[in-house]
Amino acid sequence: MYHAIVKRIALQNFLRVNEKDYGAILMGCSPDVRHRFGGDHALGGERHERESLSKNSHSLRMRGALHRNA
Repeated sequence: MYHAIVKRIALQNFLRVNEKDYGAILMGCSPDVRHRFGGDHALGGERHERESLSKNSHSLRMRGALHRNA
């Protein structure tokens, strides 16, 4: 049962990324979220709060690292 719930949440969040619905993803995060993305590039790094994750995703969108709808 747990596996099915986690799979559904993960799939839903991937769909939200594809739809550029970052606000919905952030609202689903705990205020003290820990997010880590490996690599030495714009997406790489570790964030320790929902606000930090929000600022990072906004910064990436502004720099074009996350594609926006035209």
